[in-house]
Amino acid sequence: MNFITKGSGPLYYNFVFLFAGYDYHAAMLGKELLTHPLVRIYKYAFKGNRLEEFLFHLHTAYSINEKFEIPFKSIWFKRMYEQDFSNDLPICFVYVSPNMVRYEGGFIDYVRKQNPDNRIVMLHWDLISKKVKYEYDIIKRKVDLAITYDSEEAKKYGIHYFRETVYSKLVKEPESPEIKWDVYFLGAAKDRLDKLYEIYAFLKGNNLKCKFLIADVPAEKRISGEEIEYIDSITYKKNLHYVIESKCILEVVQGNSSDITTRAKEAMAYGKRLITDCRSDLRSCFHEGQLICFSEVSQIDPDLIRADYPTGGYPPLLDMNPLKRLYDIQEQLEKLNG
Repeated sequence: MNFITKGSGPLYYNFVFLFAGYDYHAAMLGKELLTHPLVRIYKYAFKGNRLEEFLFHLHTAYSINEKFEIPFKSIWFKRMYEQDFSNDLPICFVYVSPNMVRYEGGFIDYVRKQNPDNRIVMLHWDLISKKVKYEYDIIKRKVDLAITYDSEEAKKYGIHYFRETVYSKLVKEPESPEIKWDVYFLGAAKDRLDKLYEIYAFLKGNNLKCKFLIADVPAEKRISGEEIEYIDSITYKKNLHYVIESKCILEVVQGNSSDITTRAKEAMAYGKRLITDCRSDLRSCFHEGQLICFSEVSQIDPDLIRADYPTGGYPPLLDMNPLKRLYDIQEQLEKLNG
């Protein structure tokens, strides 16, 4: 049996996205999938009451299991597996958190025993080198398919690559949004703090209004700056409100990341100029004047930042059809199945 999605061909799986119930995941998957008959998306792994979800979170939390792997996770397997799909298609369970695969406690074997046609997929939206602090082959041995948005890491780890273009706008911009800042940045410090400070000084030296929200900065590395805010966390929807209120989005890539990032997709979707040090050629993804690429901070053009966003529509690359995510996964699985 297969399920026909009108105008887009057959889907041969039900899809269950695990540990993917936050606003950010809704934007990346496409909020339309929340009501799709073949899709279930969970904050953790099933829909339960608050107490059940809290206990499940404690039982499966990576930070706890890393110190002491908690046994008896099988008490949750039936709840995780039994879904209310109105068809007999096999199920493709998609993890979006690699650390939850690390200590899954036997659930993957359970899934395969229920139906040998079921599949397990690891979908990476973050750099593996930044998120996975153990031998990556542990994940590769567990899943049927691992895919990443970063082409260089796909080569490094011997997994599949998908060009990340799906995005769903969670916050609708007003007809005439108030622009408060010339340049907006949000991100953890990681390996780019010195570069962020250099860019901030350059922008302020050119009398540009900035909003920099930086996480994970120890007290001794913080500097005084009225337009720098050090944060612990922020909701993704709040971030999008700041995007709407800014002329440009600043992207400083982590490590050797070389492909389309969330910041780039936000710029495409909300009609914002992207300032980026990304090594890949993004010029084919944006119209003329929508992109500022730099390798040295001095290459950033302050006049272009001040300029109005160019006419000609949003960039052509972004695919607002969330079903593309499902077909990308299915296509890769079909190749593996021969």
